[in-house]
Amino acid sequence: PQAKFFAFGPVFASEDIIKYFEKKNIFDGIISSEIEAVIEKLLKCNSSKHFPSGVFYKKNKKYKANNNTRLFADINMIPFPDYSLVDHSQIDKFIIQTQRGCPMACNYCPYYISQGLKFRSHNPKKMVEQFKYLKNEFDANKIIIHDPIFTLDVQRVSDFCDLLIKEKLGIEWECETHMKQIDKNLLLKMKKAGNNKMSFGVESANNDVLKKANRRFDDWGKIKENIDYCKSIGIHTRAYFVLALEGDDVKGVYSTIDLMKFLGPNSANFGLPNLYPGTGAYQNAIENGII
Repeated sequence: PQAKFFAFGPVFASEDIIKYFEKKNIFDGIISSEIEAVIEKLLKCNSSKHFPSGVFYKKNKKYKANNNTRLFADINMIPFPDYSLVDHSQIDKFIIQTQRGCPMACNYCPYYISQGLKFRSHNPKKMVEQFKYLKNEFDANKIIIHDPIFTLDVQRVSDFCDLLIKEKLGIEWECETHMKQIDKNLLLKMKKAGNNKMSFGVESANNDVLKKANRRFDDWGKIKENIDYCKSIGIHTRAYFVLALEGDDVKGVYSTIDLMKFLGPNSANFGLPNLYPGTGAYQNAIENGII
């Protein structure tokens, strides 16, 4: 009964969410910083007076923080995931993360809110070490690299693939990325290194919609060229589309469906906007009286 109940996670990057839970009176405290950046300091604290930055505690039914600036973890200091804590024999695909932060900042996307704008990543050698660790310790054969934009640093990915090809681990892996940084040379190298599936956002066929969403890439010709080449070398492509972003209409929706047919990915995901608190899309929706 005397234990303090603190909550943490990407959603608490939003001040709106913190205010919401303040009214609900559920948690004794909220951690808005990345948990790995503050957990050791927090566990050593004997008093809330010494809580690290980005840790809110309840005082007079309000959440207070000594410093509300969010802290971000040094991703190279974070240990690899310990799959021995679960029945890993039942896991088909092991999920890892080699990068955090997204400078693209599309206004509907929670990545730049939860992880910040600064690109932070493992170096190629550590990326391969994680693959070897999962292979040797848990017999992983399939890995999902769950990075915001895996190919944001092209040289990093190229060097990673070179090292992975030499290791001959026999692991198939997939990633989520952006078509802007990709060309045939990189795609071929990724395939040789074991990449067999790639997901990427296209979002909308409407340039005005993309502009309002701060989506700064609409080179459909390059996307189709990359998709066609992926098909020719055996990389499955999955394209994401968002219908009814700000400024979209029924005509625009059909145009986006036509764009999907033109691009011809192996699979396509269509979704509606999720108005994540803290994003530009959420704020615009409030200002325009939509929510």
